[in-house]
Amino acid sequence: GTQGEVEETVADPYMGFNRGSTKLRQQWDRSVIRHIFESPLVRLMKDHDYSDAYANGTELTGSDSISWRTVWIYRYYEEVSRELGRGERPEMEQYAEGLGSFLRDIRDRICGDSPRARDAFRVYLVAHSMGGLAIRAYLVESHIPNRGRVVLIGSPNSGTPIVDDYQDTWWMGLAGPAANALGTGPESFPNMLPEPDYPVGVIAGFWVGPFGLDFIPEADDGLVPVESTKVPGMADFVAIDVSHSFMRYDDDVAKQTIAFLRDGHFIHE
Repeated sequence: GTQGEVEETVADPYMGFNRGSTKLRQQWDRSVIRHIFESPLVRLMKDHDYSDAYANGTELTGSDSISWRTVWIYRYYEEVSRELGRGERPEMEQYAEGLGSFLRDIRDRICGDSPRARDAFRVYLVAHSMGGLAIRAYLVESHIPNRGRVVLIGSPNSGTPIVDDYQDTWWMGLAGPAANALGTGPESFPNMLPEPDYPVGVIAGFWVGPFGLDFIPEADDGLVPVESTKVPGMADFVAIDVSHSFMRYDDDVAKQTIAFLRDGHFIHE
């Protein structure tokens, strides 16, 4: 996204999986710190005996007791933010490496040095849009012994023609190398990823813009074609009437995500 969209996304404590929250608070010396608020998504997960990873507005530290059934958010966009990161746009591989470091830190904090606890450690992964490609890239090189299910929401698993059509525009230049790698060609980043060897469910959106405007000549969510979200070997697939950005806030998307994580398949009526 643009720098403004990045700043808007990181302004959501749960990286867009919530609405109406704020991220910054000012201390007595006028320095700005990040403050985390509970989101609707995390409150929903608490119905399934999960807790969040925050206390008093900050992320739990290594000295805090952390439950095995905890929801964590990898805030990969913060690196792009000028307020919370360095304002630089990494390559997709760097996002994947950051996810690996994030998961290893969580494992170490929950399991300590116990081999038995580490063997039992299980991770379920959910991502929207480009985050799904970061998950897939990370899992190519990394082995989680007790890996759980994965849900990809609106991820351009075969790329998007938006990148093909506007590759040479000034605003695509501002989007950075990761976004520009999401074309539909055979050597684009998503099309170079291997078929997943883990249970993955795919949620696609379909939506027609205002006044019938549509830049993609096939069913799509406004940015990613429905067909481009599909992954060879996926365990299940469902398409929902919602646009790309609003998939993060949609009740049906949340319910389908939980269904797949719990049962290994979506709800098909």
